[in-house]
Amino acid sequence: MKFCRVLAFALAVGSLSCTSARELARRSAVALQGGDTEAAYDWARRAVEKEPDSEMARAAMYEAVQLKSTDWKRRIANLADVDSVVAAEQTLEFGRFRAEADRYHAPVERDSAYLEQERALRATAARYWFASAVGSTKSGRPKLAAWRYEEAARYESRMPGLGDSIRLSRERGMARVAILPLENQTGRSELGRDLTEHWYAEIARGLGSSNLRFTRLLSLDDSWEAAAAVRGLDRDAAIDVGRRLDAAWVLRGRVYGLDTDTRTDFISDFVYRKTSYRDTAGRTVTRYVQVPFEAILRERSVRVAVEYELLSTTDGRALTGDDVSRELHAHTAYSSFVAEGSCDDYCWVPPHTARSADEDYSHAASAEQRWKSTVPGENTALSSFLDQARRDHRRRQYRHEYLPSFYPDARSWFFLDDLPPPEDLAFAALVKDWQPVLEALRHADPIDEVDL
Repeated sequence: MKFCRVLAFALAVGSLSCTSARELARRSAVALQGGDTEAAYDWARRAVEKEPDSEMARAAMYEAVQLKSTDWKRRIANLADVDSVVAAEQTLEFGRFRAEADRYHAPVERDSAYLEQERALRATAARYWFASAVGSTKSGRPKLAAWRYEEAARYESRMPGLGDSIRLSRERGMARVAILPLENQTGRSELGRDLTEHWYAEIARGLGSSNLRFTRLLSLDDSWEAAAAVRGLDRDAAIDVGRRLDAAWVLRGRVYGLDTDTRTDFISDFVYRKTSYRDTAGRTVTRYVQVPFEAILRERSVRVAVEYELLSTTDGRALTGDDVSRELHAHTAYSSFVAEGSCDDYCWVPPHTARSADEDYSHAASAEQRWKSTVPGENTALSSFLDQARRDHRRRQYRHEYLPSFYPDARSWFFLDDLPPPEDLAFAALVKDWQPVLEALRHADPIDEVDL
């Protein structure tokens, strides 16, 4: 039944695409006779789009446009008696309809009386929004004033002083944000600087992608130069620096409480490799033979805390802030073993059908269990590990470019014969704590400070 309905719909669409402009114009005329100007206009538009030079289609379009414009004028006149600003908004919609009709070469007939009414309504709306914007300016709401001035411009763009008023309101509403260096109280020299630069870059990218109108980040160099002249960046000092930078908001904070633990496990055992050979009868015989295997597994845990506040330089209140401790566990695994043949031929415990009485399967099962409990995460398959060991067996020393592989949402272990230093892992633990700052700035952007 559902297939039949889909087929019927497809046939209907197909038949409509084959309908001539003459038929579409006829349907427009029928709709006009029935008083349905919207449908009449739609049918006529399709007719003209199908055959732009069709006299019948163009005539149908002209008739539909005139009747539809009569409906617009009646609606606007009725609204004008109730709410002139709403009526003015409708004149803008009617203007867009007239522009569309012109593109179809079916212009609305000139009506001097209506055009005079339209000008009067738009002038009234422009004065209303201009006066509202002046009131917003006086009440200390430049962002709201800018929006209301822009509303006035929609109706009367040449109103004297309007352009300057919009520009000044935008300037007064602009909230400049200074990001000061996070104080480093961890004993790791570059952690505070690296984390601040990362937060700044991510917040700048987020603000840019959000197309915020009233929020601008000050240069990181300018913020740090101003902060360098201050001994310690407590709340009062940070606010003072922000004021000297003419910033509305200033971000200050500290990184502290870095602790770390490191653990190493060695695995020296054997795995089974699947082999095949032909016996004297020519039959294929499969056996699993023991192969020596070694691996080194490392874990480093860090705990680090960050405290931050996004402060108003006007009254010192915090738009957002937190004092939170993060913990991160980094796992690496490495083996110099290079598998021969297919990595899928290797396993900790052979299949039941391949076992023989002289092999120590209880030991193999224990070795497999130790492997799974030591290598974190779900992907503990030996074949996957051996495949990576074959590809990356030269990956011995840690390099800073590996750090994203240790971020909180990365995979549970990384193939490497080393560990990242504690300061890099502390950076990784706090790598996303800029997000609440960005969300607070997004929230505040359209709102005047007195209304936050």
